[in-house]
Amino acid sequence: MQPVFRQIPVFILLLAIHGLLHAAPYAYITNQDANNVSVIDTATSEVIAAIDVGEAPAGVAALHDNSYIFISNPESKSVSVIDGNTHTVIKTISIGAGPLAVAAHPDGEKVYVADWYEDVVRVIAVSSLEVEATIKVGASPSGLVVAPDGKTLYVANRDANNIMAVDLNDHHIRTTVEVGTAPFGLSLSADGSQLYSANVQSNDASIVDTDSMQVIATVAVGDFPYASVALPDASRLFVTNQRDSSVSVIELDGFTEIQRIEVGMYPEGIALHPDGNRLYVVNWADNNVSVIDSGSLEVMETIETDMGSRGYGEFIAPR
Repeated sequence: MQPVFRQIPVFILLLAIHGLLHAAPYAYITNQDANNVSVIDTATSEVIAAIDVGEAPAGVAALHDNSYIFISNPESKSVSVIDGNTHTVIKTISIGAGPLAVAAHPDGEKVYVADWYEDVVRVIAVSSLEVEATIKVGASPSGLVVAPDGKTLYVANRDANNIMAVDLNDHHIRTTVEVGTAPFGLSLSADGSQLYSANVQSNDASIVDTDSMQVIATVAVGDFPYASVALPDASRLFVTNQRDSSVSVIELDGFTEIQRIEVGMYPEGIALHPDGNRLYVVNWADNNVSVIDSGSLEVMETIETDMGSRGYGEFIAPR
């Protein structure tokens, strides 16, 4: 008898392999008031799983290969580790007093967790899923992002009104830059040349040149800006405004707000689909996700999730 695979036409095998390699990403949405994570298949816009985690989950960081998804649980002082293949929690890591923001290193070997109450960032080794180091930072660290080259961790210290650049070789603070009042969510341009800070209490966004670590522009946005994401070509920046139920669109050539897009109530997390055409905005008070066409700047659809959706961090991962 011939092996089974020889009986299958080659074109069917190729189609199957193509499908596996090009499956649409999943979006992992933390639901603070439901103590779970909604998993959205971005191909169908359907919630395919609800994963129970710790108390009041907030931050999320999916590894680039979707092997693990790390979820911060501030109320239970822990981080849940989700297996991206089985969508089950494989480990719960006790960590500090108030874990919030989470960010993954591009090489997938380290994950960084900001502790809001203890003013530190804890480093988790992915190989062991244990905390291996602690980095002292500023007051109430709330936002984290790692440079594309993996050399620098940027930390927004909300109650110090600044951003620190941490050298990831030895964990020393390389430099500190003053930004707006109460910086929260951080994001980077695709090439890492610009750093964006949403400043909650000054209602603006700071644009920082990462070479000089100087603020090159400050752009007024809506009420209580929370998080942001830029298009891959760095033409536009999108900022969620919690109390305006809107997303500010900033033209980065000229640093001007050109539009506000109405979304659900109290938008928090925002992420760009890898296709560059869709923005996912997580609405805390409406328990859903608004999907925006990044070209037309219109809301394409709304996906129901669960109670108190936050999605704070890089919550979309390839499959």
